[in-house]
Amino acid sequence: MIFAPPRHTKSELASRRFPAWYLGRHPGNQVISSTYSGDFASDFGRDVRDIVSSPEYGRVFDTRLRTDSAAANRWQTTEKGIYVSVGVGGPITGRGAHLAIIDDPVKNQQDADSETIRESVWNWYLTTLKTRLMPGGVIILMMTRWHENDLAGRILKEEGEEWEVLKMPAVTDGKALWPEWFDLPDLETHKRHHRTWQALYQQNPTPEEGTYFSRDSISRYRLGEEPKHLHRYITTDFAVTEKATADYTVFGDWGVDSVADWWLLDRYKDQSSAAKWVEVLADWIKDKSPLKVFGESGVIRRSIEDFLKASMRERSAYSSVEWITRTRDKVAMAAAFRGLLEQGKIHIPLTDWGEDLVTELLKFPAGEHDDQVDMCTLLGLAVTQGVAATLPPPDDDKPKLNDYGINEPDEQNIKLL
Repeated sequence: MIFAPPRHTKSELASRRFPAWYLGRHPGNQVISSTYSGDFASDFGRDVRDIVSSPEYGRVFDTRLRTDSAAANRWQTTEKGIYVSVGVGGPITGRGAHLAIIDDPVKNQQDADSETIRESVWNWYLTTLKTRLMPGGVIILMMTRWHENDLAGRILKEEGEEWEVLKMPAVTDGKALWPEWFDLPDLETHKRHHRTWQALYQQNPTPEEGTYFSRDSISRYRLGEEPKHLHRYITTDFAVTEKATADYTVFGDWGVDSVADWWLLDRYKDQSSAAKWVEVLADWIKDKSPLKVFGESGVIRRSIEDFLKASMRERSAYSSVEWITRTRDKVAMAAAFRGLLEQGKIHIPLTDWGEDLVTELLKFPAGEHDDQVDMCTLLGLAVTQGVAATLPPPDDDKPKLNDYGINEPDEQNIKLL
């Protein structure tokens, strides 16, 4: 599978140049090329045919077209190789494929959001295209992601171990994928549409709506626009192994403002060993100076607490660490955090890792991973235990004057007499 953003030459490489190169190397093999439209598929076939018949191609490869079989959507080589192009859903009975190419199986977001169309594409892939593979045949799926349950998502869920995946986000670590064509300022204009940006440009489709957490209740902000005066806290969710299939260790750096709104300022997420993440957490405590660190009590506490204290002493990193006992199931324990979200008290940054967290929240409780949700749940549990009592002053620390020029008392210090 190859995932890439729109207009980044996916079709030029996968559906035009590559089939010509493949038949140049394997002139007797059979190729089936498909895309969402039969007319578009014929255009691909015509372009590949023209490349193979060009003088430039003939100087590189010995493959030649049969003059009596050169239709745009079906033609043959003199070595009995066959090229067939078809729209997704179209008939290919009787054809074989040493190489099968699927290039963008749906044409737009509307089709991608249609459960009926997604199911139709899946059934065509499973019962038609896949059955045409010759012994040792391969499939290449080249697409822009549209939906978490699009063809690629469905295949990865059911056949993931059989596939190699090349994922090319438009922006990685602040750098554009193809800056000569789409530079960073051009790409940044798409970020305002979060679902489109994450799916089409970052190849990370997110659910439009969740079952437990609602997208509409999640407040987003741009890093740097958070309040100036914040009290910092860290919440955690620890994993005990670094295997690729293991859970993640997650830390969240939270700031609470003068009106008890919580701003997520940073996040750590890695499938790392305890030896590594204890050191990272100690560094966080040193750098971020939280008033308190929250962790889950139990087996992990007993196994790492002394190690964490030693790492903190080495760095002169001083913070109170409080261990919270989880006593109910995950859904019930997440209720406090959901309540904070629904009251507009939680703010998650407009970053790639912020969107990763939002995606996990929207998939909860059915998602494959819930480690970030657990980190958020710990914040909700901590708040119910009184963390919100320690609030910083408001950003505007000048005396507030009423209409008569008299100082107004701070709402947090009003006492009933």
